[in-house]
Amino acid sequence: MDTYTKVVLTITAAALVVLAGRGLAPQTAEAGIFQGGPTFGDFRRLGEIKDKSQRDEALRDLIYRLPMVRIHGSVNVN
Repeated sequence: MDTYTKVVLTITAAALVVLAGRGLAPQTAEAGIFQGGPTFGDFRRLGEIKDKSQRDEALRDLIYRLPMVRIHGSVNVN
């Protein structure tokens, strides 16, 4: 194998390692372009809140952070 091929394969392998590593790193779920939506863990942590009024307020905040989809016009499903 010549030097050029080794360099290209090495760069490709390094890029694949970086991409695979990004999949393993913890990240927040992005529900929108500019605003992060709630994660599944956020909803699971609701169970840890003992005070009902605080839990209801936290749930309301999470629901308000959910992305909404608006459809203008009609939708046909056939």
